[in-house]
Amino acid sequence: MTVNRFLRRPATYRESPPAILLVVLILASAVAANHLAREWRRAPIVPESPAHALPMHLPRVMFWAWERPEDLRFLNPRQAGVAFLAGTIEIQSPNPSDPPGNSLDVVLEPRLQPLEVPPHTPLMAVVRIETPHDLWHHPPGWRSNDATATPTSLYSKAQRNRVVEMILSLAALRGVRALQLDYDATRSEQPFYRQLLETLRRRLPRSMPLSMTALASWCIGDPWLDSLPPGTVAEAVPMLFRMGPDAPAVASFMQSGRAFRARVCRASLGVSTDEAFSQELLDRGLSRPAGQGSPRRIYVFSNRAWTRAQVAKILAEVHRWDALAGKSR
Repeated sequence: MTVNRFLRRPATYRESPPAILLVVLILASAVAANHLAREWRRAPIVPESPAHALPMHLPRVMFWAWERPEDLRFLNPRQAGVAFLAGTIEIQSPNPSDPPGNSLDVVLEPRLQPLEVPPHTPLMAVVRIETPHDLWHHPPGWRSNDATATPTSLYSKAQRNRVVEMILSLAALRGVRALQLDYDATRSEQPFYRQLLETLRRRLPRSMPLSMTALASWCIGDPWLDSLPPGTVAEAVPMLFRMGPDAPAVASFMQSGRAFRARVCRASLGVSTDEAFSQELLDRGLSRPAGQGSPRRIYVFSNRAWTRAQVAKILAEVHRWDALAGKSR
């Protein structure tokens, strides 16, 4: 069986012509030069629409493939897709003493680990964005008090443009059907993130859906996602793991069966195989809240390389959910 293989740089498959590999290397070397959890507010019960179709025409189940060797040749492309980490972009706050056009404050680190998937596997390129200010670089429970930042107070327009070009280069990888951003933006970074998303949506082909990961608190009690212009993102995936001090409140909310306040959060869920709450969601099948006609897409993360048995177990659980939901109608 022919297998698609990503090399140490994700912009190509192993069977790609050498000329393309050279171009990718040149581009990668050229460009190389969070989560805000706002104060918890109990969200009101928001009725779901009677039918909320899964966006982007992607499979019901997407397996995240992070920065490690992954061999998913056993995956059935008709049953699941792969959201693979294509690259990580590091952004530094501008230094006033640096000369204009400094390229060292935005760096792209392309994927360095191989990924093997069957032909025709639905692929989503995931781009991770990291900054010195994002929530990833703060201790659990940290809260930002900066409500005065503007889109350019932390990062410049030139930086945003460079980030956009880097993301577009990763979205153009052969076989990629959709793009997802993973950025733990603090409140002070949200204006920058909003402009980044809007710019990307204008630059991406209409046929390329734009997805994003989202803190559960963004989906439940933080209105910033609702401030995005309609159609900017096709979905915001609530990350229901690594939630820190918000975990008990999020668990209570999910168990209540209420809908997320932010509509873009209602079509998908993100869970992890190594956390008890995620496993509870998988076991109980909380993929279809009360009043929602269509099931959510499930993104699943594993802290270890995927195995055939692990993937089969998750797909069987999703099939069981759907069977039970069909009987309850």
